[in-house]
Amino acid sequence: MSKHAHRYWTPKELKETLELDITSNQKQKFMKNEGKTEGDEAMKILLKENPQISKAHEKYEAFTRDEALLDAYEAHMKWKRDYYSGIESSRVEGIKEGIKEGEKIGLDKGEKIGLDKGEKIGVGKGEVIGKIRLFHEILGLSVPSSDELQEMNVEDLKVMLGKIEHKWMSVKSKK
Repeated sequence: MSKHAHRYWTPKELKETLELDITSNQKQKFMKNEGKTEGDEAMKILLKENPQISKAHEKYEAFTRDEALLDAYEAHMKWKRDYYSGIESSRVEGIKEGIKEGEKIGLDKGEKIGLDKGEKIGVGKGEVIGKIRLFHEILGLSVPSSDELQEMNVEDLKVMLGKIEHKWMSVKSKK
């Protein structure tokens, strides 16, 4: 008997065997004990009790004695394992590539959003600084340095602009 005999049940043979008119308990005993040593008492009793089990045992014996059939079965099972292993490897690789691509797209979009937002803030800050410098020049006040104004945040610059505009309005209304 083959050392691998206990594992070699084709789906078709299992179906044929399990569709036999035998009890569930007998099926379990058969599946558990088939392929074990010839001297197994549980199997001997099972074979004597049920001719259907005996028939399934004969099919099993014929299958396990046929080296060409066993070789073909082993080759098929190896191909099947390799095939499904390749599919799984491809799936995992695809997921990894998808994650990388998603990260790249996310970074690109985030960078663009950041640049757009930064540009708007920069333009807005630049406009406020330009108005502050203009009003200082018109009013004859000392003009703050660009570096000094650039270091200030937008909110403080807007407060400064509001004060200088208020001063401009008061000068303008006196004229």
